[in-house]
Amino acid sequence: MSRTEAALANILWMQQQYPYQPGDTALFKASPGFDISIWELFWPLYHGARLVICRPGGERDPRHLARLTRDHDVSLVFLVPTMMTAYLEELAVAAPKALKWVVCGGEPMSPRIPESFAAVLPGSQLVNAFGPTEAGPVTDNIVDVGSVEGTVPVGRPADNFRVTVLDSNLDLVPVGTPGEAYISGRVGLADGYWGQAAQTSERFVADPYGPPGSRMYRTGDLVRQRPDGALEHLGRIDRQVKIRGLRIEPGEVESVLAAHPAVADCAVLAHGQPLRLLAFVVPAGQGTAAELDPAAVLAHAAEVLPAQMRPDRVVPVDYLPATVNGKIDQGELIKIWQELTERERPVEPPADELEAALVRIYHRVLGRSSISVLDTFVELGGHSLLTFRLRDECRAALGVEPDAARLMHDTLRDVAATIRRTTIPSPRD
Repeated sequence: MSRTEAALANILWMQQQYPYQPGDTALFKASPGFDISIWELFWPLYHGARLVICRPGGERDPRHLARLTRDHDVSLVFLVPTMMTAYLEELAVAAPKALKWVVCGGEPMSPRIPESFAAVLPGSQLVNAFGPTEAGPVTDNIVDVGSVEGTVPVGRPADNFRVTVLDSNLDLVPVGTPGEAYISGRVGLADGYWGQAAQTSERFVADPYGPPGSRMYRTGDLVRQRPDGALEHLGRIDRQVKIRGLRIEPGEVESVLAAHPAVADCAVLAHGQPLRLLAFVVPAGQGTAAELDPAAVLAHAAEVLPAQMRPDRVVPVDYLPATVNGKIDQGELIKIWQELTERERPVEPPADELEAALVRIYHRVLGRSSISVLDTFVELGGHSLLTFRLRDECRAALGVEPDAARLMHDTLRDVAATIRRTTIPSPRD
């Protein structure tokens, strides 16, 4: 639940920083269900600018957005980082003449984006912004596209907000140390979630650093404050994973990989059981995924990252797929990795009827069409919960219940050998 005064405060701040003039043009592409639609719709109209409305579904088409930007002399456009690279590639064919500002937000910005921006749009300004729906635009920063190294800062809070970087105990963290961003402010912060008292009390908490009775919003975003006071957005707290007992921030790994000269953008995901890091990297410049050398990227990571933070696999891709709201489509990336693994993996066929029966059982449980007897259940995508179903299938088809730990981590051939040592059934599959 956000107040009208909050929207007006946000619009006023943005207008002070990146002013629309009468006769300017804004690009309206967001669904009214997204908070960014307030920016795109009311901000320009409030100050005498006009709107160009993209066609339905056009917000996911970088060619359509680039054409509208050129043909209608768009002055300002908002894009998520996932869309920026493809958008800049389309504008490189013919740069727009009227574009003053490109505001980027919603995800951490790759350092390659400012480099490409400087080459394609030397007369425009790139702005990196940060702010959840519960507060709107909180910080913004005009990016110095010629001197970006490492993480691109999101700047300092607007006048009506304060951002405090805290640890899990709500204690202040030192400058340069990652922590969670908490947002407070008399004007701009939402009142809570309509009809969801429990969620409201969880996310909107008492502010120990503000006036009595004040609140702050727990964003779930991992940030770091630089010595100059600017904030760096490192990713989401809920993306934190534990690998071999050590806490890993995929966003920090992404920042290191994106600094490699051959990488334009990347996404790091934790996948599998046990968890391992998969890095999906987009080649820089005119390079293709087939030309990008994963070994070189891994070598670069080894120079900077400790062993537990290094990706288990680097997967070159031509682009990072996006969901309907512009965020990275993690499910699609995992599918790409699985298809690649299937093509690369040699399939050892079953040597006898018992192994063939186990292959059929693994297929029913996992839904995998390509199963090698040298694969483990975990390598095929299985996990501890599915192990119980696998054991039930073995009991029904073979009359035995193999040990759960062996089912998880032994190869299918080793599982068959264990069954033979226990008993020699006649497969009923």
